[in-house]
Formats: sequence, structure tokens, C-alpha cells
Amino acid sequence: MKIIVAESAGFCWGVRRAMDRTLTLAETETGNVATLGPLIHNTQVVDFLKERGIQAISNPSELRNGTVIIRAHGTTPETLQLLRDHGLHICNATCPKVGKVQGIVQGALKRGTAIFIAGDMDHAEVISLQGYAGGTAVLLQKPEQVHQLSPVGKAILVAQTTFNRETYERIAEHLEQKCDQLTVHHTICESTNRRQTEVRELASRADAMIIVGGRHSANTCRLVEIASELCPAVYHVETESELGRIDFTDVETVAVSAGASSPNWLINSIVQTIRFYGSRDSLSFRTLGWLFHAHLYRAAAAFLLSTAMQLLFMDTWKPALSLIAALYIFSITNLNRLIELDGIRYVDPVRFHFIREHRRGILAAALISLLLQIPLACQQGTGACILLMAACGLGLLYRIHLPFSGKSLRIFDIPGSKNTLHALAWALVIGVLPQLDTVPGFIGTAMAPPMTAFMVVFTGSILFDIRDIQGDRFHGKETLPILIGRTRTAKLTTLILILFMAVLTGFAMTEGNLLHGLNAIGVPVYGFMLLRYFAGNRKLAVSIWFELAADGMALIPLVPALLSIAFR
Repeated sequence: MKIIVAESAGFCWGVRRAMDRTLTLAETETGNVATLGPLIHNTQVVDFLKERGIQAISNPSELRNGTVIIRAHGTTPETLQLLRDHGLHICNATCPKVGKVQGIVQGALKRGTAIFIAGDMDHAEVISLQGYAGGTAVLLQKPEQVHQLSPVGKAILVAQTTFNRETYERIAEHLEQKCDQLTVHHTICESTNRRQTEVRELASRADAMIIVGGRHSANTCRLVEIASELCPAVYHVETESELGRIDFTDVETVAVSAGASSPNWLINSIVQTIRFYGSRDSLSFRTLGWLFHAHLYRAAAAFLLSTAMQLLFMDTWKPALSLIAALYIFSITNLNRLIELDGIRYVDPVRFHFIREHRRGILAAALISLLLQIPLACQQGTGACILLMAACGLGLLYRIHLPFSGKSLRIFDIPGSKNTLHALAWALVIGVLPQLDTVPGFIGTAMAPPMTAFMVVFTGSILFDIRDIQGDRFHGKETLPILIGRTRTAKLTTLILILFMAVLTGFAMTEGNLLHGLNAIGVPVYGFMLLRYFAGNRKLAVSIWFELAADGMALIPLVPALLSIAFR
């Protein structure tokens, strides 16, 4: 089954801006925080905000003190004044594009120009515009309504920013015949127009179309209407749980789009769940599921990275050490996933469904791996055994709540701790453990393996955090991209890669070892390329290709390692 996702799907800019402001206030304000009406027309988002103490009020009298957030739709001047009279702080998150329309209407009112608004009756944005028009505007929803109007002199026409463009153009054509002088303002948001155009194009070539969004979202319902004109089977869903009633058996192509109030994690959840229902019984899906969702691919990457480090910097290879690395990564990663399985449903629902369905098998495999690696490490010596047991203990305690000063604390909750500790664990198991019984002749030879492993894993984990930023924020996680933003996180990671590259290149030059220099340059350059592509990618890239690319960083050192064998 082929799944086509509309490029325009996801939060529009104005909604994302309002959401970001609301989440920031929720994290920083100590007093009450409320939204005037539901922030956006999406039940899941409203419930999520409620869980974080952000209530939706319909009247200023419902809040005695604190901050009130004006949603992207805007509100009336009278309501803003009423909020001030109640002594409430105002965070105006009105979409600037809506604010522009408010200004146009307000200016026309002052000039005494007749005002016509094309929009949906009782929609929050239209009510806001009516407020700025002083209640004098005439609301139009259909071209036929224009015929009932009396002739007017000078007038303006504006549209609700999410209105249907074709309907608006027909209203404008009819209204010009009723006005001596009509100024038509093109106020429909370009993202709305692009979204509607894309739905028409996709619906015309899909066997079924899924429109994601709230039942009360006007722009989402409009997308459903447009799609229904062209596609034989159109389904309006709010969450992935509603997909169970749809039969995808004979469907070859499914198109997915979403309203402006649908968060990316929810759209991704829908897409991934469709993919899950469409392929869950196939052998290829189960095989790929164990490879990527149960982290066999990551474990294999750890095995090969350990092998590469041994061949390149120690001139030997002990398969047991590579196997320890693979078993450690497989067991700790899966056990942590099982401890907080609900945390990944926002960012990777297919992994969530796969792990939940195969929970017993994954748990058994992880525990067996955990038990096997300890005797293997003890065979390498007491130091290796102690180091591995310490790494396992830290890995297992990472997400578990620990009592601290009367509170519950997790290492996981410290921003950036996951990236650093995850990278340090790989550095210890892959870079330090194999060297416990050796005495390197040069300090650079000893430092290069753990530094390389740290680079690989730190960059990879940052890439996953950048990808998962919206879902992690909804789940309440504190990651570096959430704390300082995508761009700054990418820049910080780039600086770390440059620092490591400079140090490792310096070691290689001091040794006069060309292959060590190739390792020092290859991993950072590959990391730069991934950061450049994914840091600016607003669409969630939850796919096998992303995992191949991100975890594939561990395979880069294999090139100089294999060359070292060839040149011996």
C-alpha cells in the first residue's frame, strides 16, 4: 500500500507560534495560565494543555489572576479591555496574518467604509473581525447571499484567513455588481490555499483519503468537503484509534492531509499506524520491525564500530569484545524502551505498536543479552567486568525514579543528560573496555576510540531529538532542542564535532597515520551532513531511512579500518 502525505500537513505558522508561546508560559510562569477559549480546535491538544495546568476559559471572570493567552484566531477589542479591567496579564498570540485583517477592518470602520466579511458564522476569527468592525460588518458565506443585499457605495471585502478561496472569489465577483467601489483584500492565508490545492490534487489520484483534525475545526471540515468531491472514500479522523474501523484491504493508494490545528506528531501517528495496519502481518514488516524497532540494527552497528576501533587503533580484533558491545546496546536500549513505552507513541507510533505487540519476546531477548554480556566481560578480566556492570547499572537506573530530598528524580529529566550519558556509555563499552589490558604507545591511540564512539552516539541522539521535538514536548520531555531550539542545538553539536575533529586530526598528524586522520575527518563530516539536512527539516522523518542514516554513523569508521587491513 502506497501512502502519500501532503507536504502542507501540520501546524500552520500562526498555530505553531501560539502553541510555542503557550508551552513556554506553562514552563516559566508560576501563576495561573489560561487560554481564552480552546487554544486550537484539536481535542488532543486541549487535553494535553489541561494536563499541564492550562485551562480554557470562556469568560474573564473565570480567572481571578494570572495570564490569559489570546489564541491564534484573535478576539474582540471589547474582550481585551475586559481582561485588562479584571487585572489579568495578556499574552496576545493572535496570528499576525489575522492581526493584519483586523487592522484592515478597523481602518475601514474609521473611514466610514462598508465592510463585508466572507467567513463562517460563529467562527472565533470572524467574531474577532466583527468586533474590530464595531458590529457593522455584513457576513457572507455563499455567493448567493450577495443577491439579497442592497446597493452600496464604497466598500471593502475581507476573508476569514482559512476560508475557501474559490468561494471567496465568486463572492467578490457578485459583490462588485452591488458596490460602486469595492476593494477586495486577499486575506486568505497562503498555507490554507496551499493546503486546499494539495488536497484537491491528492484526492483526485488516491483510492482513499484521510483528513486529520478536530471535528470542530472549520478549516479541517473544509478539507473533508473538498476531498469528498474527488475521492471515493474520505475519512475524517482525530486520532489513530479511529483507523481500526477502516478496511485498507483493497486500497492501493492512501493520501493523508490535515487541518492547520493538527500537530505533526499526531499526523505522523496516523501515517505510521496506517502503515502498521497495512503491513503488520507481512514477513518483511516483522523482519524490519526486529531490525529497527527492536534495535537489532543498532546493536549490529555497535558490533561493527567496536570491530573498527579494534582493527584501526589496536591492530587486533577480539570478537568477544564486539559481541559485548552489541549485547549491551541491545539490552539497555530495549529495557529503557519497555520502561517508558508510552513515551514513544507521540514520536514513533509504529515502534510503539510493534514493541507493545512483541513485548514479551523483546523483554526476554533483552534479559538474555544482559545476562550473556556479563560473563563475556568477566572472561576479559576483572576491570572489564566491573566497568560493564557499572555501565549496565547506570543504563538501567537512567529512567527509573529515584528518591532525592523527598522528591522523585530521574537522570533522564536533566536536559541533555540522555545525549551525554548515552554517548559516554558507548564510549566506555566500545572505546575503553577493549583497552583495559593494553598499554598504548601514544595517548592519541588510547583516546581516539572513546572519542569516536562519543561523537557517533552524541550526534545520532541529537538527530533523534531534533526529529522528535514536537512529540517530546507534548510528552513533557526536556531535551536540548526543546530547551535551546533546533538551530542552536545543531550549532552546538557542530561545534562539538569540530572540536573532536581538531583533536583527533592533531593526534593523527602527530602519529603520521593517514588512516587515523581519515577516521578523524569522516565521522564529523558525515555528522555535519546529517545535521544540515535534518535540523532544518520541519517534517518528522520517522522512517527506516532516517534510522539507517542516523545509526549508520557508526559504520563510517569501517572504511579506514578495512583499509588498515589491506595495507598491512
